[in-house]
Amino acid sequence: MAKKARATIFVQESEDGVSTDYDWVIDWLVRWSTKTRIAGYANSGYDHTWDIDGLRSAIAEIPEEYLRAGDWVEPTSDGWKNRSSALDMKFSLSKAKRLRNRARR
Repeated sequence: MAKKARATIFVQESEDGVSTDYDWVIDWLVRWSTKTRIAGYANSGYDHTWDIDGLRSAIAEIPEEYLRAGDWVEPTSDGWKNRSSALDMKFSLSKAKRLRNRARR
């Protein structure tokens, strides 16, 4: 069994910037930052989506309601789809920490 896994995480923030779901993801990303990789990040207003790969034990902690299906997690007949364009999208964990701290005020 492979020790690595992939996941697409999706959560929403409220208009007032407070979201326990978003805070949970940021805390999880910080906690597992040395054992996971953010391969892609996108946000649209208050919607946040991360493509993650990392240790299966880390991915297993993600609540099921945060997980989404998609190209990143579903293999094709040729293997995993090329997501090199997603590698250019970086999500700064320091920015995430600042956002999390702002939301807790």
